[in-house]
Amino acid sequence: MHEALAKDADLAAMGLALVSLQVARVAPSADLEKSLQAPTREAIQQRADEAGFARRANAVEKERAIKQNELQTEIDLAERQAELLSRQGRNRLQSVQAEAEAERARVEAELAREDLAAKAYAEQIEVRSRGEANATRLRQAALLEAERERVGVLKQAPPGVLLAMAAQELAGKIQTIQHLNLTPDLLRDTFQQILRDGTLASPGGGVGERG
Repeated sequence: MHEALAKDADLAAMGLALVSLQVARVAPSADLEKSLQAPTREAIQQRADEAGFARRANAVEKERAIKQNELQTEIDLAERQAELLSRQGRNRLQSVQAEAEAERARVEAELAREDLAAKAYAEQIEVRSRGEANATRLRQAALLEAERERVGVLKQAPPGVLLAMAAQELAGKIQTIQHLNLTPDLLRDTFQQILRDGTLASPGGGVGERG
């Protein structure tokens, strides 16, 4: 970078010589940094959602096992009761078995509903993750397009405009510059170039065209 700037024809034409170059900091803009961090945040959120779904599925499975054990215990108890009541007739045994089967059907229906709810929750997480990923891609594309447009505008700007923008940038970073030599000849040539280009720095910090 130092060698390229030292050989820059525009600097030589303005009577400038590059003595030293120091880059204090290179960092993305706040929006770009937020956009770059978005995939990591989404991946962490997705892992958290998946962990929550896994815990829910595990809880459903445990509840299923408990209810099945309870149901099996009820069936075993019913069978023992049926053996004790066999002397009173088979009708009583059939009644108990019918109740057990009804309970089994109820438990299975309840478990089926919970399975459907868990699957719906998983699908919701997947849809939301895809939506967030698409939004992230759109934000990144918008940032890249804005950067391309900014570069295009800078390429078409007159030298005076670029010089004024460089001066504004320099003013914001003046504390990080250790050495800066400005001669009267340099300032005179610079302002003459600005007047020839027909551009002046506006009071608000931008660049406006002189009437």
